Amino acid sequence: MYRINLYPEYRARRRDLLHRSLRLALQTLLTGAVLLAIASIGLSASLLHERLGDVHERAEAASRRIQSQSQQQRALLAARRMLEIRAARKDWSPLLSALSEKTEEGLVLVRLEGKMSEDGEGELEIWGESSGRDAQISVFTRFVETLGADDRFRGDFPELRLESVQDGANSRFQIVGGKSRS
Repeated sequence: MYRINLYPEYRARRRDLLHRSLRLALQTLLTGAVLLAIASIGLSASLLHERLGDVHERAEAASRRIQSQSQQQRALLAARRMLEIRAARKDWSPLLSALSEKTEEGLVLVRLEGKMSEDGEGELEIWGESSGRDAQISVFTRFVETLGADDRFRGDFPELRLESVQDGANSRFQIVGGKSRS
C-alpha cells in the first residue's frame, strides 16, 4: 500500500531536515577547512622555526669568521708596522765595530750617544778620556782622522769633528758626527 502524505507539515519537516543536513554538512566542511588551515599554519611555523635556526647558525659562523679575520688583520697590521719600524731602524753594529777597532791604546771611551730622527738624519757624539803621556791633542786629532777615514763612518757621518778638549790630569775630549741620511 502506498502512502501519500498531502499534509503540508510533512513537507515542512522534510525541508527542515534537509536544511539541517545541509547546514551540518556545511559546518563540518568549514570545521575541516579551519582545522586544515590551523594544521598548515602550524606546519609552516615549524618549518620557519627550523629555517630560522639554520639562519642563526650561519650568522654565528659568519660572525666567528669575520672576528677571526679581523684578529688576523690586526695581527698582520701589527707585524707590518713592526717590519716598517725595523726597516727604518739604524744598524749601529758596523759603526761600533769600527769604533772598537780604531780606538787607540790609552784612549778610554766614556760615553756614546747615537740618535736618529724620524726623517733619517743621524747624529753621533763620543766622549772619551786619555791619561798620562797620551793626553795630547794630537792623539785626539789622529783618532778623529782615523774614524773619518773609515768607510763605515764616512758613509753615515761624513763630518766628524773634535768638539771640545779639556786638558788636565785626565784629558777629556768630545767628538761630534755631523748629520747624515741613512
